[in-house]
Amino acid sequence: MASSTERLPAGRRWRSLAGVIGGVVLGLVLLVAVFGKVLDPEAFAAQIRAEGLEILLSARLVALFALALEAGLGVALLFGLRNRPVLLAATALVLLFLFLTGRAAWRDLQGLPPLDSSGCGCFGPLLERSPREAFLQDFFLLVPGLVLAWLGAARPRRWRAIAAAAAGMAVVTVGLALASPHLPLDDFATELKPGVTLAELCAGSPDRRAGVAATDRGVESRG
Repeated sequence: MASSTERLPAGRRWRSLAGVIGGVVLGLVLLVAVFGKVLDPEAFAAQIRAEGLEILLSARLVALFALALEAGLGVALLFGLRNRPVLLAATALVLLFLFLTGRAAWRDLQGLPPLDSSGCGCFGPLLERSPREAFLQDFFLLVPGLVLAWLGAARPRRWRAIAAAAAGMAVVTVGLALASPHLPLDDFATELKPGVTLAELCAGSPDRRAGVAATDRGVESRG
């Protein structure tokens, strides 16, 4: 007995397949990004504050809302819910990411200081990127999946169950973000662990690394 996909005309069949691939890729990227940020929500809130996104709500509430949205969209896309509201929200999120990384790359090209200097140029757990690398990587990780998802936009018959799972994931993500400062997750949230210095982590010029290393030694001497 042929599957529902096999019964589709050839044109609709490849669009459906493209949508599945795009949704899975984009959903996984969003969920991995959430994992990196939920381990250190305070740093994420500080980044939101530095980027000027603290509008109407506090940076902490904006961070929690962003994490919930990103996690919910990730689950929805991963499991095949690609209706217009989900894709519009995902598009807005991707455009926001590209705007922020693009602005950082432009400032770097102009020799301007970064808006967010709290992370020493380090991005996420065990990942270090220059502003240009961040923009290019975000573009190629997010845009192709988003385009494919739009090509195969669909609302499966089990969309209510997927939406419920997405909402549940959003709630769990917020709960984990609230609890993570009290959990032993530091070694996952940052590379700064016993035996590692800030100078070994931060990207930039030798002068910058030397300055950070001196700061690190100053902190240790006061401790």
